[in-house]
Amino acid sequence: MDIFAVNQNPGTAANTLDVDSFEDVIKATQITTFQLDGRGVALTRVWCLYEIWKTLMNENQFEVLTYGLEIGTLEQIFYTVDVENADALLSIDRVRILNDIETTFGFQACNMRIREALVASVRRKAERVLRKKGYGVGPQQINEFLDSAYMHKVSGNFRDGEKDAQTALEVAERIHGSESLLAAKCTRMLAGLLQNQGRHEETVAMYRNSLAVFERFHHGDHPEVASALLALGGVLKNLGRVLEAEPFLERGVQMRENLYGVESPKVAISLDILAQVHLAREKFLEADILYQRSLEIKENEYGKEHRYVADSLVCMGTSQHQQQKYREAHVSFQKAYQTYRKVLGKDHLRTRYGEYLLSHAFDNPALMSLSEFEKLGHA
Repeated sequence: MDIFAVNQNPGTAANTLDVDSFEDVIKATQITTFQLDGRGVALTRVWCLYEIWKTLMNENQFEVLTYGLEIGTLEQIFYTVDVENADALLSIDRVRILNDIETTFGFQACNMRIREALVASVRRKAERVLRKKGYGVGPQQINEFLDSAYMHKVSGNFRDGEKDAQTALEVAERIHGSESLLAAKCTRMLAGLLQNQGRHEETVAMYRNSLAVFERFHHGDHPEVASALLALGGVLKNLGRVLEAEPFLERGVQMRENLYGVESPKVAISLDILAQVHLAREKFLEADILYQRSLEIKENEYGKEHRYVADSLVCMGTSQHQQQKYREAHVSFQKAYQTYRKVLGKDHLRTRYGEYLLSHAFDNPALMSLSEFEKLGHA
């Protein structure tokens, strides 16, 4: 393995020689590997992004090493990659590098390639499990497939995520049994990916079974139970069985408030689902209160340009549209679409759904849900 490193130290001189040297080395390599730090700080630095960009411009293979990072951290890094607003020790370097990226590759394209590399890195870890011979496959290996499924879900690639979740479930059931906690975790992940594809009917029994397992193993308030309650309530809501869904959702919201506090982002996502039940029952005031509370929590936690904030804006716009407040709905959908496009890229399912909502904000007919939009072939 050939190793080339550009070390940065505070100084007053521009790094012209480093730039020229790095270009020469990149041209002579086939693969560039990038070891990501524990919080993704490297991806906020112009020089690190420059090295990635040069690799992409030379059509070299780019790999990210993510060992030791939790899946929640990877998800957050995925959503917050922003080349245009990266930092540098020297402003002269920042101006030069960002200008080159913008004019030759584009900020959005660079962001998306980095996100793709993050997803691919998790997938490679799972693939290595399949190549192991003579070793037992345990919970850690199964969790690697679940992580890969989750990152595919985050990136909107639901079908590939489904394959990884199915693999994880088959291995978990074979080794630990169908009533094990690990099998229940795999079942819930698979059900979520099926639900993302609009296959709601298939998931009800899966969610019920996983909830029963979690409640049998965990007593009192527990994160797994809360997530299972919300998942089951959510799919029942999507099937129009709102009266059946409501008690599951209310229990899930209350449990998350007890576990994380009322200002937690986990609570905010739960509020969105419960608000949708109120909206389906035309309890507009109750729905709007929950949506507004959710939006404020997310903005305080993530800032205004985040995928979760855009999700809340879609929910608020849907409520406004249903109440025939079309101008307000248009504003909400426009903000959501702009955020999706910046954060996820123009080709992501949610971005295209945001564009659909924006183009139909003044229409009288009911709007399609995200899952309906995906099911009709917009993936």
